[in-house]
Formats: sequence, C-alpha cells, structure tokens
Amino acid sequence: MRWNRRLRALIAGTMALAAAGCGGVLPRSFESTESPWKTFDAAKAAFDQIEPGRSTMADLKDLGFDPETAPNARTLSYLEVQTRFMPTPAITFTDLDPDVRRCLNGYNACQGIQVEPTEVSHKRVGNVFLDVFDFRRETLQTGWSFSSLILLRDGVVLYKTWNGSANIRTTERKENPLGPLQDLGGFAADRTQKAL
Repeated sequence: MRWNRRLRALIAGTMALAAAGCGGVLPRSFESTESPWKTFDAAKAAFDQIEPGRSTMADLKDLGFDPETAPNARTLSYLEVQTRFMPTPAITFTDLDPDVRRCLNGYNACQGIQVEPTEVSHKRVGNVFLDVFDFRRETLQTGWSFSSLILLRDGVVLYKTWNGSANIRTTERKENPLGPLQDLGGFAADRTQKAL
C-alpha cells in the first residue's frame, strides 16, 4: 500500500513537472580538459603566435605550450612523431612535409608537443516525463575543442599544425518505445540518433 502511494506521488509529481515544462530539472554534466586558455579563440590566438623557424621552447612556455607545466600537455618522442605522420606503410618518408622530415632526421633531437584543451557541456533537454520514464532522452552537447601539434628540433620550432571545433553543438536522441519496460526482455533495441 505504502509503495503504491509513493509510486503514484512520483508519477503525479513527474507529470506536473512535465506539464509545467521544467526542463531545468534534467541532469547536466560538464567536461573540461584543464589548460591555460578558457576559450577556443584564446587557444588559437596563442597558437598563431608560434613561428616555425624562429620560435623556441622558451617562447612556447610563454605562450602556454610548456609540456612540463601546462596541464594535459604531452611530449612526443621522434618515434611517436614518426608514427603520427606515417601511420601506414602507404605513407612514405618522402610524402612528408619537408619540415617534418627535417625534424625526424634529427632523431632524438626531434620532439613533438601535443596540447588538446577541450570544454564540453552535456545538458538533457526535452520532455521531462518522457525522459524520466526513459521513453525519449535528448542530450545537447555544446562547447569547443582545440588540438595542436608542434615539432621542434634542438629546441626550435620547425612545424606546427592544429585542428578543432570552435562551436561544438550536437544533439543525441535515444528513443525507447516501451519506456522503462524496454530493457526487461531484451527483445527490442533502443534507437539512438545523432544530429549536428
């Protein structure tokens, strides 16, 4: 009896929230890879100040690309750099950028610095009732990511490259036609869709 009352109260409360459109009660999460930069633009601006052939390790430290002190910065050996640029036998040494070849020809004098700051938040959106009872869950991901690779030989930058996204915005939708009963029998798979 007491269990039935609690269940009814839970259902009534959930339906009231759904009717009121209180999407703020849905879960949220935040992922952040700690770095010296708080935004994509700040990371890109620092990266743009690096000058191949001129910038030194001291300059990189001033810009926040110090593998010893910058959070989540990684140093790559020349073997890791070689694997990064030549992941398959189809890519030969002569296919590489001349500055990458110059770095690799230095063997242990060649090193890479990889820095990948990221900030992404996950927010569940949509109908509270459908979400709570697992009929349909929509998650909105927003944020930014930046990935940089810098090659140095004898402490001087020879090559740099970057990729990333200044405006991550994706929606993941998971639908279970049977709601909370979906996983009981294992006879119906959920449907997940991702939209950009």
